[in-house]
Amino acid sequence: MPLDTLSHTHGYHGSDESGDHELQVDIMRFLAILALCLMAVFALVQGMPQAGEADETDKRAALRVETEALLKRVQALHAQQLELSSEQEQMQDSRKLAQNKLSQTEMRLRTVEYRLKRSGARLQQLSQMQSAQTQAISSLQRRRDSEEKELLRVEQRLTEVREELDRRQRALKTTPPPVKKPASAPVQAVALKPEPEAIAESLKTQPEPPRPVAAPAHDPDPEGFSLHFASAGTLRQLVAQGRVGFYARLPEGFWQLNIDKGRERYAQTQSPGSFYAMTADTVPAGFRTALVRSTGHPADGKVTWGVTLPADIASRVQTRMAEQRGGILIIDSNGAVNLGRRSGT
Repeated sequence: MPLDTLSHTHGYHGSDESGDHELQVDIMRFLAILALCLMAVFALVQGMPQAGEADETDKRAALRVETEALLKRVQALHAQQLELSSEQEQMQDSRKLAQNKLSQTEMRLRTVEYRLKRSGARLQQLSQMQSAQTQAISSLQRRRDSEEKELLRVEQRLTEVREELDRRQRALKTTPPPVKKPASAPVQAVALKPEPEAIAESLKTQPEPPRPVAAPAHDPDPEGFSLHFASAGTLRQLVAQGRVGFYARLPEGFWQLNIDKGRERYAQTQSPGSFYAMTADTVPAGFRTALVRSTGHPADGKVTWGVTLPADIASRVQTRMAEQRGGILIIDSNGAVNLGRRSGT
């Protein structure tokens, strides 16, 4: 083999494409050299002296057969070389396509990784913001609870002050009776009829209930009953427990008092049908203030106040009424009904 062929073969360690090209060139050179060698051998055989006519013919025939076989072999090798070259080109194309896909995949992976990093950083920021917001909300909730407690305390104190002022105003406007006021005189009083009628009828026929002081000695009609609560706190407790319903009737409809977490709020509701009417001066100041706050309507003479009693308390009231001809029925915080006598009877 020539030196240049050896040098090309020995240098087949570069890139894949240059190496494949050099391999093809070496194969072609090898085939060309082999063909030349065969032609030279064939010429030498023809130029040899003829030993014998038969032997020479046999030798030529054998040599021709071998030469043809070698040529066929060379052609077959050439065809194989072309086929390998075609397959090699296909493989190179496939490899280039795979490399392109790999490059694209790597680019997409880098893009996804970058986006994931940004998303992680954003998520961390959002987590920190959420934590800060949660702390702020907790602080605001604590502050709101504290303010609500303080507001409730102030409202309770204001209610007590208003009730004390109302009590003193009523005491100043009312002439003291000739008899002493009973020590157990209750704070609240509602007018009671033995059988509560419809609201419109009760407004027309119901007499004004007595005040929480003893009746005057000159009262011409000492008979009958008046219903009292032991105190304003008792009425508030029973309303908060849901045992007693407290209503205010305005021109636009009925409003029921609800006490939630110590705060009074009115909600518009349907007519209770019938209830025990109350006079405005026996309604706790906190209940009147809550009506103004909830409805914007002044707690004036256009408001009708009343309560509804549960079946057990109403039954006790009827039992007490059957025992006496008249007197004061006092409802305590446990729902018990006690009977008292009016002073001067």
